[in-house]
Amino acid sequence: MTQTPAFDKPKVELHVQLDGAIKPETILYYGRRRGIALPANTAEGLLNVIGMDKLLTLLDFLAKFDYYMPVIAVGTRLQGQGLVHPVLHAPPAQLVP
Repeated sequence: MTQTPAFDKPKVELHVQLDGAIKPETILYYGRRRGIALPANTAEGLLNVIGMDKLLTLLDFLAKFDYYMPVIAVGTRLQGQGLVHPVLHAPPAQLVP
């Protein structure tokens, strides 16, 4: 039995909150698919690099983003859909090895 959506109209996504929602497996999958080199070839290895299990300096914390933001960057695709101001928030603090 197929359900009909309660609101069957186009939707607008104004704010995407990705706190801890991106699994290392997903980062690896899209990294490979897009030809982006990552610092590990397994989910466990990647989590050891991008995850946090202790407090870091601000610079060390921000450096975590360098590993996976290019993989999840969707700016060009969103721009092609007419989105003017996407806000993606995916802090590595939620990725605890």
